[in-house]
Amino acid sequence: MRLPVLTTAALATLATASLAQNSNRSFGPLDADAVTTVTGSLGVQFLNGEIYISHRGQAGGSVAPHGITVVDRQGNFVRTFAQDPLTNTSAWGVRDMDTDGTYIAGGFESGIIVFDTSGALQSTFNGQPIVNPIVSTGVVGVHRALAFDPTGNGGAGSFFVGNFGVDIEEIALDGTLLRSFANAIGTLDEWSAYGLAFMPPALSGTPEGTLWMNSSPNAGLLREYAIDRATSALVSTGRTFERQVPGSAQGGLDLVTGGQLEGRGCGWDLLGLDQATPDLVTGYVGELWTGYAQGPRMLTGKNGGPLAPRDNSVDPNFDSSWEYDIQAAPGTGHAMFFNIGPLVTRSRGPVALYKSLWEFGLLTGFTTPSGPSFDVTLSAGMPISFPMLPVVAAVAPIDMHAQSIVLDPNVPAGQCGLRLPLAVTDIASTRIETQPRWVVRTSGPNSFNAVTTEGFFQVTCNASNPNDAIAELTFDWLNSSNPAQATMVFDVDQISMADVFWNGNAALTGCAGTYRNGSDIAAGLDYAHPNNNLVSTCAVAPENAGCQATNLTTTSNYKTLTWRFTGGSFLAGVKFEVDIDTDGGAGITGDAMAGMVVTIRTVGGNVMTGEIAAAGPELGLLVFP
Repeated sequence: MRLPVLTTAALATLATASLAQNSNRSFGPLDADAVTTVTGSLGVQFLNGEIYISHRGQAGGSVAPHGITVVDRQGNFVRTFAQDPLTNTSAWGVRDMDTDGTYIAGGFESGIIVFDTSGALQSTFNGQPIVNPIVSTGVVGVHRALAFDPTGNGGAGSFFVGNFGVDIEEIALDGTLLRSFANAIGTLDEWSAYGLAFMPPALSGTPEGTLWMNSSPNAGLLREYAIDRATSALVSTGRTFERQVPGSAQGGLDLVTGGQLEGRGCGWDLLGLDQATPDLVTGYVGELWTGYAQGPRMLTGKNGGPLAPRDNSVDPNFDSSWEYDIQAAPGTGHAMFFNIGPLVTRSRGPVALYKSLWEFGLLTGFTTPSGPSFDVTLSAGMPISFPMLPVVAAVAPIDMHAQSIVLDPNVPAGQCGLRLPLAVTDIASTRIETQPRWVVRTSGPNSFNAVTTEGFFQVTCNASNPNDAIAELTFDWLNSSNPAQATMVFDVDQISMADVFWNGNAALTGCAGTYRNGSDIAAGLDYAHPNNNLVSTCAVAPENAGCQATNLTTTSNYKTLTWRFTGGSFLAGVKFEVDIDTDGGAGITGDAMAGMVVTIRTVGGNVMTGEIAAAGPELGLLVFP
């Protein structure tokens, strides 16, 4: 692996680099409030050189009939017309829109309507008969996010429909559910779909095309997902755009091909709406040449290990290095650009490194930023490796972003001003921060065995943890600083919870449940410890519960529980999961455990104490760094 020549001073300077923001735009941002004369713009659609903006109300009002306002490519008002009375029962009317090239389809609460450029309802779409409104037979609810694949459903055409965080549905033009695509809940790729845009295989470089989504996560990025109909999955490609108003409520989205937004004559753009103050419509440059979709993927890894197309995280305390390469034939030349800080949009234009008049704009695009950065000419198959220098640890947590310009003969040089056969990769990000060692989590609707697949109380020893196993764990209400928990107790004699614990008896009726997924065995729970005083109510045979209960209040109600672990087993990657009924206090949901005192003692003599804090609906968390 190749090491860059980096001085401490260079890295310190790099950490403060400033970047030109939001300049790779092909349209706007347009103040939709001003041009529509209403607040509440929702969807956008490009058709025949004009941009259609859906919004609630007309002529300064906010109630039905709702409207569509049309502007030209310079953002000038052209005309406005009322949405069909079918949308009058909605407080907002049509949201996202898409087109078959002739008519426009728009989704709302009651389904999808198809109308022409004056608002009149139509009985065909994509040459197929339709009935207004088209209603999904699935469970999407509001037909909020909408994209159209003209080749879907065997060539008849199909809609992709979404509604914030629910699964994306693909439906036929009569509303029949063809398949559902599950949301990637709890991951970086989790979506909140308000706008969808379909990119065909020829542009996306994928067999079935992709969906661009506004946004991932909620109020997040524009993100692209490859469509896999065989497995009913949407898989993130890694390509994203930072929206014009980061963190704002998302709106509609449209794909515009051929560089039509600014008259380039080639490439593609995304046209998106941000529900902000004011609402804004913005065009984002995707690529500036025809017939080429995406460069190689960026690869990341750490500690000299395997590289993969993913975002990465490294811990200055335990990782020695992190690496980048590109997914291309060995020897493929490329130049990497790096900078530290928030992921912001860079300006389009010539890159000084190549002394050429060409420019490109896939994802963020590149110039040499106004602040310092560095670039290194590399070859695929020879990763660049960054050592974990003290200066990096000193400024953590930070994000380092990398993207490469690639010398690729597949790119048609000469088009759109390109003078060299150059492509650009996606962006790979590395988060440099000290990872938490132990995480305590309380989750679920109640502590009484409500979720049978995992424990209500979870203590996880993370992979970043040093080799210092947990020896003792205590949950305590007696010393809670939360006044609402003054009456909270652990009720440990609930027979119906199958509270004989695990202890190898998972197959016995009534002898599994309290310790989930064999976690007592994995963590080395000490069933033989002399202080254990809880017994089970197993229907087969009494059994040591492996736990000490103290600070008795009433029969079987205790303030404090302690577990001991043997053999140094409770190490990195081990999760201890347990169900314990709680009574009194602030409630029974995961967030209602706020104030529970947790103490961890390790084999090495470290002692850590903290209190659970509410972290969301039915979720409490405590993190030990």
